[in-house]
Amino acid sequence: MKKKVKHEIEHFTPIVSDGLVATRDLGEGRLIPVLIIDCKKNRSLFNLIQIHQETPPGDVQSVWGLDGTLGLIYSLILNFSNPAETTAVIPFHVDYYGSLIDAIHISHGLILQPSEIANTVSEGIGLPKIFVEIPTDVVIPNWNKVYTKRLIKKFKKEGLNRKDAKNAAEKHLSNSRRLLHRNLPL
Repeated sequence: MKKKVKHEIEHFTPIVSDGLVATRDLGEGRLIPVLIIDCKKNRSLFNLIQIHQETPPGDVQSVWGLDGTLGLIYSLILNFSNPAETTAVIPFHVDYYGSLIDAIHISHGLILQPSEIANTVSEGIGLPKIFVEIPTDVVIPNWNKVYTKRLIKKFKKEGLNRKDAKNAAEKHLSNSRRLLHRNLPL
């Protein structure tokens, strides 16, 4: 039986922009996703990011949820308990953010930065942000199946027949995951 969870509207934290960064300090040079998030409604998350600049690493529990209506919207639910208690629910539509979900899954983490501080990853260099580690045992429900199906559908819309679309999806996944697994020389 699937567990249904409802969250307060102020916990929903939409993505404004995103990117990838690689540093020696995080992930041994692997690419780490950066999410520029809108904290206008989730002020407690904005405050946590500010506080975190002056405190040691905190504690967070993470879980991936799947919207039950269409099955195309995943949410990353982050429950912070230290240095402050707050929750962030970050929604990802598979068709728009599939590669970003995959990058978070492979890198086992992400960086959160409020859009009130920077609107792009390059604007945010050196400004307040937090790294959130996603443990390897945090599972994304049906991820490979859902993402592969959506990629096949995308490639079919672009004019490929089913067989070629399936091959293109497999090649896309293989290439992007190979890049994400690589440690870049820094």
